[in-house]
Amino acid sequence: MPKRHASHTPALLSLYRDQSTTVGARDGDVVMNDAPSAASPSQAPVANMLMPPQPSVKQKSVSGYVLQHGLDWGTITCSLACRIVPKGTDSKLHPRLSKLPDIVQIYFDNAPFARQALGWDPRGNFFFGPDLAREVRKGTIDQKDVIELPKLALYDVHETSDITKQVLKQLGDRTMKQLLIAHFMALDTHAREFLKTRRFQKFTPAQIDCMPSQLFLPVPEIWGFATNKTMVDAAYMAGFNGVEVLHESQSAAGFYAAHLSTKNAPYFAPGEVMIIADLGGGTGDFSAFEAVGEAIGQGDKGKVVYEVEMGAQVTLRHVGLAEGALCGSHIINLNLIEWLKEIYDTQAREQLCAELGLDETEFFRRASMAFDKIKESFMGPDYLLIEDSFHVKGAKGAVRQSIDIEITPADVADLFQPVIDNIIRCIDRQRHKRAKHVIIPGGFGKSSYLIEMLRENFEIQGLEVSGQAADDMPISSGSLQRYHVPKVRGLPTSETFGILQAEEWDPELHPDATLQLDMEMLDEEVPQERKPDLARVSFDETDNKTNVYDRWQALTLSGVLQDTDDTYAYELWEHRVVDIGTKEIIVQVYCADTHIDDHTSILRWGRDWTQGGRREDVKAFGEPVTLSLPDFEAEGFELKKRKGRGGAKAPGVWEFYYLIRLYGKGANVDVSVEIAKSGTQPFYKNGKPRPGSHPKFFSGRGHTLVSEQFNPNPRGNVG
Repeated sequence: MPKRHASHTPALLSLYRDQSTTVGARDGDVVMNDAPSAASPSQAPVANMLMPPQPSVKQKSVSGYVLQHGLDWGTITCSLACRIVPKGTDSKLHPRLSKLPDIVQIYFDNAPFARQALGWDPRGNFFFGPDLAREVRKGTIDQKDVIELPKLALYDVHETSDITKQVLKQLGDRTMKQLLIAHFMALDTHAREFLKTRRFQKFTPAQIDCMPSQLFLPVPEIWGFATNKTMVDAAYMAGFNGVEVLHESQSAAGFYAAHLSTKNAPYFAPGEVMIIADLGGGTGDFSAFEAVGEAIGQGDKGKVVYEVEMGAQVTLRHVGLAEGALCGSHIINLNLIEWLKEIYDTQAREQLCAELGLDETEFFRRASMAFDKIKESFMGPDYLLIEDSFHVKGAKGAVRQSIDIEITPADVADLFQPVIDNIIRCIDRQRHKRAKHVIIPGGFGKSSYLIEMLRENFEIQGLEVSGQAADDMPISSGSLQRYHVPKVRGLPTSETFGILQAEEWDPELHPDATLQLDMEMLDEEVPQERKPDLARVSFDETDNKTNVYDRWQALTLSGVLQDTDDTYAYELWEHRVVDIGTKEIIVQVYCADTHIDDHTSILRWGRDWTQGGRREDVKAFGEPVTLSLPDFEAEGFELKKRKGRGGAKAPGVWEFYYLIRLYGKGANVDVSVEIAKSGTQPFYKNGKPRPGSHPKFFSGRGHTLVSEQFNPNPRGNVG
């Protein structure tokens, strides 16, 4: 049987410190307000985006510096902030620096963000943002091939939605991971070009090109570990040397702690609680943070001075249970689509789309984009709209060139209302008796109507509500802000990790693979023999056993990843037998939203007893780990004899143990797999523990995280 134990050993910390970069603190950003002059830095000029860019052999690497990116990969827009720091920079000033490095907001043409519109031209060149818009205007990329709202396709709740189907259709033979890789590479290229035009911190263009890069990647609270892993793997494949995940609300807390506080007048005093409601295009992330500190005297004009650091160095304690919900601004557009379906029944829509030369999906997309102008400027049902209709264009050469769809202020308010109600409910669940502030970062936080509605609801309860300023990019900049590690209570998570394994059939452990007893023949004195269901078992000639397959074996149990102040590791030893000549094994780790008992089948079975695929709640955690096997004979392993069916002679097999280790901190989770060398495995052949064993390993597989300083908090999921 496999062995499992949890370890919190100091030795494991070396896994993180190899590439660790603790981010430094500062009071504010330096934002470049003029647009870059370099042409087309947001174009990736190669068709195959799977390999990271390599520096020219003539370029000299910059020793001791690293380029850090903070990326807000949003639903409707993305923003990027960067800085260059010495490797190993921590909260104290580095000897080579007179001040901590500036954070630069990267611009795309004249805006501090780029629209999430992505695509390839017929030659395989990838474009995004303003450059893609130019290619569409030139006619080199057809508008129907432009991939919009790709982030929504990563949500479990959108897995079968029309949006996801449209994204997958536009991807064609490409995968979502290839799209992420291409975009991450293009963003890195764009950032370097932007910094080179500024001669940032007096680094030469060649030096900037050669710097290794790290990515701090904020993600929604509602995402699970499997989706986070997809993003992380794509970033590594795009060429980043280190990747770290943190939650979007945590990034916003760092940003506002840095920008709204001073040493003598913190924005929220120790003991007060700030609620972050990060409302973007698709989701809302809700968290509450408490400022920690003690009064140490009085400052100017009798103001109390607290023992807290300046700006981003204020110590934050996460309170309550963070959560995420589908209440971003794009949900209003989805409500619009339902409204259009009420106005135009199926027959009317088919006729209208035929006249406009559009399919239904494209009609709704164009209507949604036309409505955005009304939505963004909406002041309330008592105010005139900027336009009393929105204009939907037809295809070129269509019978009908366009249609104007009338809409009233009351109609728009009705589209907003369900989303606002959901936001209020989520904020209410973050309420704390010491809560003083509600801050609304994210693009939806710029809606004056939303902010007014939230103020009406909360300010009479003593909560100050603040929206996002027009030019603030709190998620991308905040992900690079260094503030004290949030203190968290032991908050549980519902997710669990495990592997699927073959197990020898046992009627007690595998009742679903066991034939039912004949109750009419039941005799207490002559017990019936329990027999396997031959449709669900198979004889394995490698280990000469009748096995069941795809059985769950937990690496962690739900609720154990609860102390994010500590680096955690969970280990599972597995026994394996392979035929002579086997060159590699493949190990896939899975995660699920809820607890699964060991030995449980994770397959779905049809009514005709045929396999129906894997359970929908079990997700693959990243790509499978392919592990090359050593030369067992040369390494001193003993060839195990075996017999086939009926006692017939059969070739020998190699027997070995390997260790699966799941490690990380908060939402930063990764996996390593290592094979124990002969004679050092911690178990005897009979599976009993070998006392005092000290395993030695062949080279394994696994990533290294950027640092231990950014640590997402446990979360709850809200539909």
